[in-house]
Amino acid sequence: SDTVAGLPDEKVFPVLCAVLPCAAAYAGRVRAVYRDGTTPLLGLMSAIIGCSASGKSICARRLGPWMKKMDEISAKADKEESEYKEKCRTRKANEKAPKDPCVFKQRIPFSTSLAQLLYRQQNAQGHTLFSFCEELATVCNTNNRGQWSNKRPAYTLAFDGGSLGQDYHGLDSVSTTVEMQYNWAATGTRGAFDKFFDGDSVDGGLASRVLFAEMPYRLFVPLEKEQQLSAVNKKRIAEAVEKLSNAQGTLK
Repeated sequence: SDTVAGLPDEKVFPVLCAVLPCAAAYAGRVRAVYRDGTTPLLGLMSAIIGCSASGKSICARRLGPWMKKMDEISAKADKEESEYKEKCRTRKANEKAPKDPCVFKQRIPFSTSLAQLLYRQQNAQGHTLFSFCEELATVCNTNNRGQWSNKRPAYTLAFDGGSLGQDYHGLDSVSTTVEMQYNWAATGTRGAFDKFFDGDSVDGGLASRVLFAEMPYRLFVPLEKEQQLSAVNKKRIAEAVEKLSNAQGTLK
């Protein structure tokens, strides 16, 4: 209730669809008993569709407090990696290369390459990774360069709790096989989603694994004054994040 406080009824479900994959990512050590008897991880992927000026940016604003802990972890990881790269760059030819810190980043860019996704998963320490894409059109534009289209198997396998890997001979290449734990949420226009969920996504089963929501059509409707989350709301969300992060076991 704190996440959707003050929202009109028609925006509650889209906002929850954006937040739930992030919340489930924190609960990476929790499994649920499915009706076929399997116990998968809490894998969730969501797509929130809205036309221009539909107010879909509310999803990002309400998701912000949920991602705060992830962003703090990522900022620390970025600093460690920058220091490592600087040491590699400035070391002398006869000096031993510094050890890769293999830092943990829970929130990663949605446009990350498949190799980088596998590398992040390898160093995830059993956590579920999470990405949020506020404008899917920016990702669709990289399709021709193959930076996201070849990650469809990763999305599908993450939902199913499967493993994914690649094997290269080069020393600088990522060669690993990992159990995929990856949740994501994205917002965008219908045109962007038509490009993203093409025939391969339908035939491959990705589209059937994604939770869809649609923002209400509000073109030419006067803007409503948006109620901001209070300090109490944000405090309760932070408490929920910690509770989910520490949770483990099986939901029946």
